Amino acid sequence: MINEIETYLRSYLSFSDNRYHLPLSLFALLEHCWEECFDEVPYLSITSVVPGTAKTRVAEILKSLAPEGKATLESAITLAALYTEIEERKTVMLDEAEFLYNPRTEFRPVVNGGYRRGQYVTRKIGGTNVKFNIFCPKVFCTIGDVFESLRERCILVTMTKIREDGNRKEWDKATVEAEGSEIAQRISDAISDKMEYIKDAYHQYHQKYPKLSFLPDDREVEIWKPLFALCQVFAPSRIPELIRSAVDISALKTMPIRNHTDLADEKRKAQELQWAEKLLCDAIAVMSGQEKMGTSELIRRLRAPDTSPWRSYRGTGICDDTAGTMLMAGLLSHFAVEPKTIRLKPKSEPQSTAKGYILEDLIVGAERAGVPIPGLKGRNPVTQPNEILLAVPTDPDDKKLQAASAPEAAGIALG
Repeated sequence: MINEIETYLRSYLSFSDNRYHLPLSLFALLEHCWEECFDEVPYLSITSVVPGTAKTRVAEILKSLAPEGKATLESAITLAALYTEIEERKTVMLDEAEFLYNPRTEFRPVVNGGYRRGQYVTRKIGGTNVKFNIFCPKVFCTIGDVFESLRERCILVTMTKIREDGNRKEWDKATVEAEGSEIAQRISDAISDKMEYIKDAYHQYHQKYPKLSFLPDDREVEIWKPLFALCQVFAPSRIPELIRSAVDISALKTMPIRNHTDLADEKRKAQELQWAEKLLCDAIAVMSGQEKMGTSELIRRLRAPDTSPWRSYRGTGICDDTAGTMLMAGLLSHFAVEPKTIRLKPKSEPQSTAKGYILEDLIVGAERAGVPIPGLKGRNPVTQPNEILLAVPTDPDDKKLQAASAPEAAGIALG
């Protein structure tokens, strides 16, 4: 069952390392039995420094793996609606949950106390005190971290921007949900068959792993214990792997809290590096095997395809002027690639030299930084050659541009 869930996760998600697949798979199992089996449940904090790291997709996949109608994913919700969702015994997932960082928000007592059974909040309604149950699994997707006391109750899932590995399926929400729903039904069947074993593993776990003493404190023990019980029932041979993941993920909490309001500079740097990598790959592609090329010609080729973003990047694009050449040089400097004076014509001809780039410098820069080079065989050890997605359009009257669009040249792929 866990292998099937992991295969599904790997089909649509890429993580920076392998520590998350097993805990997330066990959390999917927990969604089917938390109310009947456990007195504490883990929260998940799905966090990143920058946008665009698939945090929401993690939550969407976990929602699809829950029993039908027993998980909710919200980017905005009122406190009253939240009480209702919890009362219906759902796993609650909050996207864009940075609002929880506000110390004055009314949601803090609900999320802080709700990881343990028997926790309530009391509100006066119509002159009467009314208790609301707040116990349920919860998932928080945020830029930066959740506030400190909530982070203590969470298993941290740190997302980063990573390059495509070529093995992921194209994201189509309807397909993802349909696949998840089929797996969820099989999870329900498996859980039903093993319910008593899960309860026993949870309550007797101290006999095998006294107090989970390898974890740093009692709260970590509380939030990880349900996952260890599930692993003991469904995949006992993988307990050592879970121990390693639990210890590594728990140690992440020694990092300082990162407030989303303080991460603007990190976001800017990450976006610039992403565009720099694209420029590097596109420059290698349009040089089409030529050993060197003047900056002006390189810019012309970069701007030519209909699919090129370099006509409007940062508003004005990369132009053949001082500002444009400096912009290109600045982006490529991330890979220690600099324009050089190169000879383009015999010495006897006028303007025989110009500033430009050497293909070998670009390729070495990509290899050094681990940037995959689509279509370049036998050089880049980071990745296998990818299928060419888009080709540079040809001009029948321009032999240089026609050469740049040859199938063996990688073409400009927009990702």
